[in-house]
Amino acid sequence: MKGIGPNACREVATGDALSEWISLLQAPDTGRRRRAADALGRLGPKAEGAIPALTAALDDAVETVGLNAAYALGAIGAPAIPALALTLRNGSDCARHHASIALGVIGRSAVPALIEAAQAEDPRIRAAAVDTLAEVETASPEVISTLTQALGDEVDWVRRHAADTLGNIGPAAGAATLGLANLLKDEKPYVRINAATALGKLGPAAEDAIPALTEALLDSDRYTRGFAALALRRIGTIEANASLLNFLMTTRWCPITDVKTPY
Repeated sequence: MKGIGPNACREVATGDALSEWISLLQAPDTGRRRRAADALGRLGPKAEGAIPALTAALDDAVETVGLNAAYALGAIGAPAIPALALTLRNGSDCARHHASIALGVIGRSAVPALIEAAQAEDPRIRAAAVDTLAEVETASPEVISTLTQALGDEVDWVRRHAADTLGNIGPAAGAATLGLANLLKDEKPYVRINAATALGKLGPAAEDAIPALTEALLDSDRYTRGFAALALRRIGTIEANASLLNFLMTTRWCPITDVKTPY
């Protein structure tokens, strides 16, 4: 490609240089495609004209090309949201994954699109949306409400993602306490584990979950029991400490733990 030097992305954001970077996204050579996506990302919003090509590159057979395209679209920002939202709904699993990364990079302006995606019929889309909301770092009532609703999803890994995301938000997600407490009775152990872990991350804001966490100390899954105990410790109220101490005082050993299966 003529006219494309190592500093071209710093010098020209439109015209021939931009067109050539876009064309390089379809080059046979992996390195050229990867560098083209990276260069377009460095242009940021000035590379808005590359959105269609970068969106197509999200499905590149080479992971690093797709990732560079995702970060480039994230750098472009809000103008890329419609294309990314469409990819999240209709793209391949690979493209969806990269689209969710890009939406997470864009941040708060992507929240409406993610909330909409969290209501999609396809559980893969719902799971990707609730997981990406954790990257947005916002505890708006709309986000908390969407994630709390997802705790009751019919698909277990959507529930799992929702619990994990609420935990990552932290104490600001205190309104989801009862929803997380209900998950401590979920049929899937990994969902119960995520719920207990999330309640621990909420800390004192999860005070209303103390009765459910106390019951979870007797769960059949050792990790659920362990994270329930940790959650009670982090809640730290008199009631939480009493529940934990009462449990520890009556527990001498775990009957399924031995030198071959340590906690």
